[in-house]
Amino acid sequence: MKNVFGQSMGRREGYTVTYIRRRQIKLLRKKWSESYSFKTLVSSTASLCVTTLFALYHGCLGLAASSIWHGSICVFYLLLVMDGIAALSVNYRTRAIGPRSLAFLTPSMVVALERVDAGFRAVGLAMAPDFFDSLPTNAHVYNQLIAHMAEFGSPVLELDEAESDAVRRTIDLYDTIGDVQLHRNGMVRYLTDFLMLKVAAALRLRGSVRTGRMAHSVELYHRFRQLLAEHYREEHGIAFYAGQLCVSTAYLSRIVRQVSHNTVNGHIATVLLIEARYWLDSTDRPVKQIADDLRFSDQAAFGKFFKKQMGLSPLAYRHRSERPARQNQ
Repeated sequence: MKNVFGQSMGRREGYTVTYIRRRQIKLLRKKWSESYSFKTLVSSTASLCVTTLFALYHGCLGLAASSIWHGSICVFYLLLVMDGIAALSVNYRTRAIGPRSLAFLTPSMVVALERVDAGFRAVGLAMAPDFFDSLPTNAHVYNQLIAHMAEFGSPVLELDEAESDAVRRTIDLYDTIGDVQLHRNGMVRYLTDFLMLKVAAALRLRGSVRTGRMAHSVELYHRFRQLLAEHYREEHGIAFYAGQLCVSTAYLSRIVRQVSHNTVNGHIATVLLIEARYWLDSTDRPVKQIADDLRFSDQAAFGKFFKKQMGLSPLAYRHRSERPARQNQ
Protein backbone atom coordinates (compact mmCIF):
# COMPACT_ATOMS: atom_id res chain seq x y z
CA MET A 1 0.00 0.00 0.00
CA LYS A 2 1.18 3.55 -0.78
CA ASN A 3 0.37 6.85 0.86
CA VAL A 4 -0.61 10.05 -0.95
CA PHE A 5 3.06 10.81 -1.61
CA GLY A 6 3.65 7.46 -3.32
CA GLN A 7 5.67 6.07 -0.40
CA SER A 8 5.24 2.49 0.77
CA MET A 9 3.04 1.91 3.80
CA GLY A 10 2.72 -1.06 6.09
CA ARG A 11 -0.58 -2.82 6.69
CA ARG A 12 -0.96 -1.20 10.10
CA GLU A 13 -0.46 2.31 8.66
CA GLY A 14 -2.98 1.61 5.93
CA TYR A 15 -5.48 0.46 8.56
CA THR A 16 -4.88 3.67 10.53
CA VAL A 17 -5.60 5.85 7.47
CA THR A 18 -8.78 3.87 6.72
CA TYR A 19 -9.90 4.15 10.35
CA ILE A 20 -9.34 7.92 10.37
CA ARG A 21 -11.35 8.34 7.17
CA ARG A 22 -14.22 6.26 8.56
CA ARG A 23 -14.15 8.26 11.77
CA GLN A 24 -14.23 11.54 9.83
CA ILE A 25 -17.22 10.34 7.81
CA LYS A 26 -18.95 9.28 11.02
CA LEU A 27 -18.33 12.69 12.59
CA LEU A 28 -19.66 14.48 9.48
CA ARG A 29 -22.81 12.34 9.55
CA LYS A 30 -23.32 13.11 13.22
CA LYS A 31 -22.81 16.84 12.61
CA TRP A 32 -25.28 16.73 9.70
CA SER A 33 -27.96 15.04 11.82
CA GLU A 34 -27.52 17.31 14.84
CA SER A 35 -26.80 20.77 13.40
CA TYR A 36 -29.44 22.72 11.48
CA SER A 37 -26.93 25.46 10.68
CA PHE A 38 -24.45 22.95 9.24
CA LYS A 39 -27.21 21.61 6.98
CA THR A 40 -28.10 25.12 5.85
CA LEU A 41 -24.52 26.17 5.10
CA VAL A 42 -23.78 22.96 3.18
CA SER A 43 -27.08 23.27 1.27
CA SER A 44 -26.49 26.93 0.42
CA THR A 45 -22.94 26.24 -0.76
CA ALA A 46 -24.16 23.37 -2.91
CA SER A 47 -27.01 25.45 -4.33
CA LEU A 48 -24.69 28.31 -5.24
CA CYS A 49 -22.30 25.88 -6.94
CA VAL A 50 -25.15 24.29 -8.89
CA THR A 51 -26.52 27.67 -9.98
CA THR A 52 -23.07 28.81 -11.08
CA LEU A 53 -22.36 25.57 -12.96
CA PHE A 54 -25.68 25.81 -14.78
CA ALA A 55 -24.92 29.36 -15.86
CA LEU A 56 -21.38 28.44 -16.93
CA TYR A 57 -22.59 25.35 -18.76
CA HIS A 58 -25.09 27.29 -20.77
CA GLY A 59 -23.26 30.57 -21.22
CA CYS A 60 -19.59 29.65 -21.61
CA LEU A 61 -20.07 26.47 -23.60
CA GLY A 62 -22.86 27.99 -25.66
CA LEU A 63 -24.98 24.82 -25.65
CA ALA A 64 -28.61 25.26 -26.62
CA ALA A 65 -30.88 23.39 -24.26
CA SER A 66 -34.61 23.67 -23.72
CA SER A 67 -34.09 23.37 -19.96
CA ILE A 68 -30.83 23.32 -18.02
CA TRP A 69 -32.44 22.75 -14.63
CA HIS A 70 -35.61 20.70 -14.48
CA GLY A 71 -36.84 18.75 -11.50
CA SER A 72 -38.74 18.67 -8.24
CA ILE A 73 -36.89 20.39 -5.40
CA CYS A 74 -36.87 19.19 -1.78
CA VAL A 75 -35.68 22.37 0.00
CA PHE A 76 -36.73 25.98 0.52
CA TYR A 77 -34.66 27.88 -2.03
CA LEU A 78 -34.15 31.63 -2.29
CA LEU A 79 -32.77 32.77 -5.65
CA LEU A 80 -31.78 36.39 -6.37
CA VAL A 81 -30.77 37.30 -9.92
CA MET A 82 -27.84 39.72 -10.13
CA ASP A 83 -27.26 39.97 -13.89
CA GLY A 84 -28.64 38.56 -17.13
CA ILE A 85 -32.01 37.12 -17.95
CA ALA A 86 -33.59 33.66 -18.01
CA ALA A 87 -37.00 32.00 -17.99
CA LEU A 88 -38.06 30.37 -14.73
CA SER A 89 -40.77 27.74 -14.90
CA VAL A 90 -42.48 26.84 -11.61
CA ASN A 91 -45.09 24.09 -11.74
CA TYR A 92 -45.26 24.62 -15.53
CA ARG A 93 -45.95 28.34 -15.30
CA THR A 94 -43.12 30.27 -16.96
CA ARG A 95 -42.06 33.87 -16.50
CA ALA A 96 -38.98 35.90 -17.32
CA ILE A 97 -36.53 36.75 -14.53
CA GLY A 98 -33.80 39.37 -14.66
CA PRO A 99 -31.73 41.63 -12.41
CA ARG A 100 -33.35 42.06 -8.96
CA SER A 101 -35.84 39.22 -9.50
CA LEU A 102 -36.26 37.20 -6.31
CA ALA A 103 -37.73 33.69 -6.41
CA PHE A 104 -38.80 31.93 -3.20
CA LEU A 105 -39.15 28.24 -4.10
CA THR A 106 -40.63 25.67 -1.75
CA PRO A 107 -40.39 21.86 -1.50
CA SER A 108 -42.21 19.78 -4.14
CA MET A 109 -42.27 22.59 -6.71
CA VAL A 110 -41.25 21.39 -10.17
CA VAL A 111 -38.72 23.96 -11.35
CA ALA A 112 -37.05 24.54 -14.72
CA LEU A 113 -34.47 27.23 -15.51
CA GLU A 114 -34.63 27.88 -19.25
CA ARG A 115 -33.22 30.16 -21.93
CA VAL A 116 -30.37 31.38 -19.72
CA ASP A 117 -28.22 34.02 -21.40
CA ALA A 118 -24.41 34.14 -21.23
CA GLY A 119 -24.33 36.89 -18.63
CA PHE A 120 -26.68 35.25 -16.17
CA ARG A 121 -25.49 35.46 -12.54
CA ALA A 122 -27.41 34.75 -9.34
CA VAL A 123 -26.93 34.13 -5.63
CA GLY A 124 -29.00 31.70 -3.65
CA LEU A 125 -29.69 30.11 -0.30
CA ALA A 126 -31.11 26.62 0.29
CA MET A 127 -32.76 25.68 3.59
CA ALA A 128 -33.62 22.17 4.72
CA PRO A 129 -37.37 21.96 5.52
CA ASP A 130 -36.80 21.04 9.18
CA PHE A 131 -34.49 24.04 9.60
CA PHE A 132 -37.02 26.41 7.99
CA ASP A 133 -39.82 25.03 10.17
CA SER A 134 -37.71 25.64 13.29
CA LEU A 135 -37.32 29.37 12.59
CA PRO A 136 -39.46 31.72 14.71
CA THR A 137 -40.37 33.64 11.55
CA ASN A 138 -41.40 30.64 9.42
CA ALA A 139 -45.17 31.04 9.87
CA HIS A 140 -45.02 34.78 9.11
CA VAL A 141 -42.91 34.28 5.98
CA TYR A 142 -44.97 31.35 4.74
CA ASN A 143 -48.12 33.39 5.35
CA GLN A 144 -46.86 36.21 3.14
CA LEU A 145 -45.63 33.79 0.46
CA ILE A 146 -48.91 31.93 0.03
CA ALA A 147 -50.82 35.24 -0.01
CA HIS A 148 -48.47 36.43 -2.78
CA MET A 149 -48.90 33.14 -4.67
CA ALA A 150 -52.69 33.36 -4.38
CA GLU A 151 -52.73 36.95 -5.66
CA PHE A 152 -50.07 36.79 -8.39
CA GLY A 153 -49.77 33.07 -9.18
CA SER A 154 -45.98 33.10 -8.94
CA PRO A 155 -43.30 32.85 -6.22
CA VAL A 156 -41.26 35.56 -8.00
CA LEU A 157 -41.23 39.24 -7.03
CA GLU A 158 -39.31 42.17 -8.47
CA LEU A 159 -37.25 44.03 -5.87
CA ASP A 160 -36.16 47.63 -6.05
CA GLU A 161 -32.45 48.45 -5.97
CA ALA A 162 -32.28 49.01 -2.19
CA GLU A 163 -34.15 45.77 -1.41
CA SER A 164 -32.02 43.73 -3.81
CA ASP A 165 -28.82 45.13 -2.36
CA ALA A 166 -29.97 44.36 1.20
CA VAL A 167 -30.85 40.75 0.35
CA ARG A 168 -27.56 40.21 -1.50
CA ARG A 169 -25.45 41.66 1.32
CA THR A 170 -27.30 39.52 3.86
CA ILE A 171 -26.67 36.34 1.85
CA ASP A 172 -23.00 37.33 1.53
CA LEU A 173 -22.72 37.38 5.33
CA TYR A 174 -23.05 33.58 5.46
CA ASP A 175 -19.54 33.38 4.00
CA THR A 176 -18.16 35.20 7.05
CA ILE A 177 -19.40 32.52 9.48
CA GLY A 178 -16.62 29.99 9.92
CA ASP A 179 -17.08 26.32 10.86
CA VAL A 180 -15.42 26.74 14.27
CA GLN A 181 -16.68 30.22 15.12
CA LEU A 182 -18.14 30.68 18.61
CA HIS A 183 -21.98 30.75 18.64
CA ARG A 184 -22.00 29.68 15.00
CA ASN A 185 -25.39 27.95 15.15
CA GLY A 186 -27.02 30.99 16.73
CA MET A 187 -25.46 33.31 14.16
CA VAL A 188 -26.80 31.25 11.27
CA ARG A 189 -30.26 31.06 12.81
CA TYR A 190 -30.51 34.81 13.59
CA LEU A 191 -29.09 35.76 10.20
CA THR A 192 -31.64 33.54 8.46
CA ASP A 193 -34.45 35.00 10.57
CA PHE A 194 -33.32 38.50 9.58
CA LEU A 195 -33.21 37.53 5.90
CA MET A 196 -36.67 35.92 6.05
CA LEU A 197 -38.14 39.06 7.62
CA LYS A 198 -36.64 41.12 4.79
CA VAL A 199 -38.29 38.82 2.26
CA ALA A 200 -41.61 38.86 4.15
CA ALA A 201 -41.59 42.66 4.18
CA ALA A 202 -40.98 42.77 0.42
CA LEU A 203 -43.83 40.30 -0.16
CA ARG A 204 -46.18 42.27 2.07
CA LEU A 205 -45.46 45.59 0.33
CA ARG A 206 -46.45 44.12 -3.04
CA GLY A 207 -49.66 42.41 -1.93
CA SER A 208 -53.10 43.92 -1.54
CA VAL A 209 -54.05 41.38 1.15
CA ARG A 210 -52.91 41.96 4.74
CA THR A 211 -52.33 38.62 6.43
CA GLY A 212 -51.04 39.42 9.91
CA ARG A 213 -53.95 37.76 11.79
CA MET A 214 -53.93 34.38 10.05
CA ALA A 215 -51.09 32.65 11.93
CA HIS A 216 -53.12 29.63 13.07
CA SER A 217 -54.75 29.19 9.67
CA VAL A 218 -51.41 29.44 7.92
CA GLU A 219 -49.83 26.96 10.31
CA LEU A 220 -52.58 24.44 9.59
CA TYR A 221 -52.27 25.05 5.86
CA HIS A 222 -48.50 24.65 6.07
CA ARG A 223 -48.90 21.33 7.88
CA PHE A 224 -51.41 20.22 5.24
CA ARG A 225 -48.89 21.07 2.49
CA GLN A 226 -46.20 19.09 4.31
CA LEU A 227 -48.47 16.06 4.55
CA LEU A 228 -49.48 16.45 0.93
CA ALA A 229 -45.83 16.49 -0.19
CA GLU A 230 -45.24 13.23 1.69
CA HIS A 231 -48.42 11.32 0.83
CA TYR A 232 -49.94 12.69 -2.39
CA ARG A 233 -49.08 9.60 -4.38
CA GLU A 234 -50.98 7.20 -2.18
CA GLU A 235 -53.62 9.45 -0.53
CA HIS A 236 -55.99 11.29 -2.86
CA GLY A 237 -58.81 12.11 -0.45
CA ILE A 238 -59.43 14.91 2.05
CA ALA A 239 -60.37 12.48 4.87
CA PHE A 240 -56.78 11.24 5.28
CA TYR A 241 -55.31 14.73 5.65
CA ALA A 242 -58.06 15.91 8.01
CA GLY A 243 -57.50 12.80 10.15
CA GLN A 244 -53.75 13.37 10.31
CA LEU A 245 -54.32 16.99 11.35
CA CYS A 246 -57.04 16.05 13.89
CA VAL A 247 -59.65 18.36 12.35
CA SER A 248 -62.89 17.77 10.50
CA THR A 249 -62.96 17.62 6.71
CA ALA A 250 -65.23 20.66 6.63
CA TYR A 251 -62.86 22.71 8.80
CA LEU A 252 -59.77 21.72 6.79
CA SER A 253 -61.59 22.51 3.55
CA ARG A 254 -62.62 25.95 4.83
CA ILE A 255 -59.13 26.86 6.12
CA VAL A 256 -57.34 25.73 2.96
CA ARG A 257 -59.74 27.70 0.79
CA GLN A 258 -59.44 30.76 3.04
CA VAL A 259 -55.64 30.77 2.98
CA SER A 260 -54.86 29.66 -0.57
CA HIS A 261 -58.05 30.45 -2.52
CA ASN A 262 -58.02 26.82 -3.69
CA THR A 263 -59.73 23.65 -2.48
CA VAL A 264 -58.09 20.64 -0.85
CA ASN A 265 -59.04 18.52 -3.86
CA GLY A 266 -57.64 21.23 -6.11
CA HIS A 267 -54.27 21.07 -4.32
CA ILE A 268 -54.23 17.27 -4.55
CA ALA A 269 -55.08 17.34 -8.25
CA THR A 270 -52.40 19.97 -8.90
CA VAL A 271 -49.52 18.00 -7.36
CA LEU A 272 -50.65 14.80 -9.10
CA LEU A 273 -50.86 16.60 -12.43
CA ILE A 274 -47.45 18.24 -11.99
CA GLU A 275 -45.84 14.89 -11.22
CA ALA A 276 -47.57 13.21 -14.16
CA ARG A 277 -46.53 15.97 -16.57
CA TYR A 278 -42.94 15.82 -15.33
CA TRP A 279 -42.74 12.07 -15.95
CA LEU A 280 -44.40 12.37 -19.37
CA ASP A 281 -42.09 15.23 -20.38
CA SER A 282 -38.81 13.98 -18.96
CA THR A 283 -38.92 10.17 -19.00
CA ASP A 284 -40.04 7.29 -21.22
CA ARG A 285 -41.94 5.69 -18.35
CA PRO A 286 -45.04 3.87 -19.66
CA VAL A 287 -48.39 5.49 -18.94
CA LYS A 288 -49.52 2.38 -17.05
CA GLN A 289 -46.50 2.63 -14.74
CA ILE A 290 -47.21 6.33 -14.09
CA ALA A 291 -50.80 5.45 -13.21
CA ASP A 292 -49.57 2.72 -10.84
CA ASP A 293 -46.94 4.98 -9.24
CA LEU A 294 -49.55 7.67 -8.59
CA ARG A 295 -51.87 5.02 -7.10
CA PHE A 296 -54.73 5.38 -9.56
CA SER A 297 -57.01 2.34 -9.66
CA ASP A 298 -56.06 1.65 -13.27
CA GLN A 299 -54.72 3.30 -16.41
CA ALA A 300 -58.21 4.31 -17.53
CA ALA A 301 -58.85 6.24 -14.29
CA PHE A 302 -55.53 8.04 -14.68
CA GLY A 303 -56.30 8.84 -18.31
CA LYS A 304 -59.71 10.25 -17.36
CA PHE A 305 -58.14 12.41 -14.63
CA PHE A 306 -55.37 13.68 -16.92
CA LYS A 307 -57.72 14.49 -19.79
CA LYS A 308 -60.06 16.38 -17.45
CA GLN A 309 -57.14 18.54 -16.28
CA MET A 310 -55.26 19.01 -19.57
CA GLY A 311 -57.86 18.47 -22.28
CA LEU A 312 -55.96 15.61 -23.94
CA SER A 313 -54.84 12.08 -23.10
CA PRO A 314 -51.43 11.29 -21.49
CA LEU A 315 -50.11 9.79 -24.76
CA ALA A 316 -51.29 12.76 -26.81
CA TYR A 317 -49.64 15.11 -24.29
CA ARG A 318 -46.36 13.16 -24.47
CA HIS A 319 -46.33 13.22 -28.27
CA ARG A 320 -47.08 16.93 -28.32
CA SER A 321 -44.21 17.54 -25.87
CA GLU A 322 -41.81 15.47 -27.98
CA ARG A 323 -42.55 17.34 -31.22
CA PRO A 324 -40.75 20.62 -30.33
CA ALA A 325 -37.77 18.67 -28.98
CA ARG A 326 -37.36 16.82 -32.30
CA GLN A 327 -37.61 20.11 -34.22
CA ASN A 328 -34.76 21.57 -32.12
CA GLN A 329 -32.42 18.63 -32.82
